[in-house]
Amino acid sequence: MTNSSDKYNDQIKRKQFDDDILESSIFDILENDFQIGDIVWAKLNGLSWWPSFVYGCFSDNWRYVKPMSKPGLSTKKQYFVYCLGSHSQHAWVHQACLFRYKGLEEFLNYSETRAEQATTKPTEEQIRKRFSVKMPENLHSLWKQAIKEADEILGLPINLRKNVFEKMLHSLLAGTKYSLPRQ
Repeated sequence: MTNSSDKYNDQIKRKQFDDDILESSIFDILENDFQIGDIVWAKLNGLSWWPSFVYGCFSDNWRYVKPMSKPGLSTKKQYFVYCLGSHSQHAWVHQACLFRYKGLEEFLNYSETRAEQATTKPTEEQIRKRFSVKMPENLHSLWKQAIKEADEILGLPINLRKNVFEKMLHSLLAGTKYSLPRQ
């Protein structure tokens, strides 16, 4: 039979083990939907869905994910993304406005399937509106360029993908007080 101090010590060891797991990078990979180096479709304010790259925010100590919480609601996440192509937008984007990038056709098929599965006409229209990829004519060529870039780097191993992106990011940061993080 164990005494209460043995139970207490076991609880302390178990808590320390749990704390170690919570602080480990493998837990981060399991906990976060997206990681640095992922290519996503991002719905930024004022833009259509745009191929983007998940990476740290240069003005926020290179943090790439942050929680958003409201009392009484579950915690959601925002991820920092950079639009691909020569459209140099970047922003914190709510996780509900991000989808893993697998190409334009896959995205269009996914949105069409979701719309077809709607149980009411208003819901179908809402889904079609949400996944619409219409944009101003002046951005269309930039969008096509972004899709081409995303398709080109999608098949690369994550470390090479990050290297390619960092070269693009370097020019964005040129002339600012920010520089790429040291590895």
